[in-house]
Amino acid sequence: MLREHWSVMMASGSRIEKFEITPASAWRILYPLIDTEIRKRLALSPRNRELKKSRNSIISSCDTLLQRILSHESQKVVAASATVRGDDAQAVVDFIDQELINFDSPSHRWLRIVSLLSQICVSAQVYPQACKVLNDHKFDTSSPIAKDGHATIFKATREEGTKPLRLKVAHSGPQVSTSFFLKIQLMEVALLTHLSHQNVLPFYGVFTDPRSQRLCTVFPWMNNGTVVEYASRTFPKNPRKRLPLIADIIEGLCYLHELNIVHGDLKGTNILVSDDGRALIAELGQANFTLIPINLGDEPPLLTPHWTAPELLDDEVSRRPTKESDIWSFGCVIYEVLTMLIPYSNLTTTLQLIVAHAREEHPRRSGLEDDIWLAVTKCMRFDASARPSCYQARGLIASLEFVNNSFERRARGMKRLRNSGKNERGESPEGGDRRQVEISYGFVHNALQSVLDGANEDSYPSTSTDS
Repeated sequence: MLREHWSVMMASGSRIEKFEITPASAWRILYPLIDTEIRKRLALSPRNRELKKSRNSIISSCDTLLQRILSHESQKVVAASATVRGDDAQAVVDFIDQELINFDSPSHRWLRIVSLLSQICVSAQVYPQACKVLNDHKFDTSSPIAKDGHATIFKATREEGTKPLRLKVAHSGPQVSTSFFLKIQLMEVALLTHLSHQNVLPFYGVFTDPRSQRLCTVFPWMNNGTVVEYASRTFPKNPRKRLPLIADIIEGLCYLHELNIVHGDLKGTNILVSDDGRALIAELGQANFTLIPINLGDEPPLLTPHWTAPELLDDEVSRRPTKESDIWSFGCVIYEVLTMLIPYSNLTTTLQLIVAHAREEHPRRSGLEDDIWLAVTKCMRFDASARPSCYQARGLIASLEFVNNSFERRARGMKRLRNSGKNERGESPEGGDRRQVEISYGFVHNALQSVLDGANEDSYPSTSTDS
């Protein structure tokens, strides 16, 4: 078969004859061609065992390369994977995406593979094709309903009679490039594709908006709106009845932190409420890994000052969000949901906030009861190292006096999912199930070999994060 490919290329005047051919370079050229030919022949002759064996051999080789890559230090792998581009990048992203489906539960190896997937998605500006929503031309994105600093939200339907969907289209701001917004959107896609929790907004997929040619992320529409809107409308006079929502939020945040993922932009407008009254953490565009951070470029993260921890507002230190800064933001969310006020609502500029933080001034108490105020101030300690962990914060909330009906609300929500034909991951004919993707394992082999070669080089700085 190799001789056949070689003679065909030589007879057609292929550019291969212009190069000095080594075994390694020859395989890099032939692997994609062989894989394509095998797939063609398998379609014509599905019982051809010899061809199936050859294809399985390439797949096995790809699996071996992935294992060898994961044995290297994380920082070297991230640096090397940032060089993968084009067809190689798309093929390896689809391959890794498929590999992750085989995991029953997250693990350290799962985290390493997701970080590799995320880095390639961000650097090569691709996403898993299995996430692509079918029939995207039927979406109507003509009427936006909300717009913040970096995204426009649409309420859209695919066709008449279907349930509405939440579409998000990233856009550039006055001081941030379009490329950066695309990177954080691709980062969100890579993460959400493999996250599943009852307090994280389900992810349906992506499609390209035919009007703007921009990438859109697709989620279920939540009629209850944001957590602040729902809380003020449902429990207008009794803040303590809003505490189950706070319990939901910390559960979702604990799930992310357990996976060593920081949210990076936790605030009331980034938390939605499901039809059964569960708080759902959304907007993971600013999220990143704590142990293996993904390089999004030199541009600083998009911070929302009134919810941002003091150490991130200080220009003299790193502005990368951490688990500790997430806990500060969680304290701000408690305050926001229970008082219906923006934290530090009396301050209007970032400089005023920095001064207040330097004086160790908390937001105005605004009538919060003693036990609730204590929980808020513990989460909003000015020394980041003194803040509770996510699990300790969950204990603080559990110690407050309120009726926690989260289990009942989750059960009702799961019943709705079953009745509507959705599963817990939110997969639905309404939103678009995962597509079956034909993977070119020749390109996968090329990409993984390139990453492995880069990880083996001494030019990448070592790290101790895996110890």
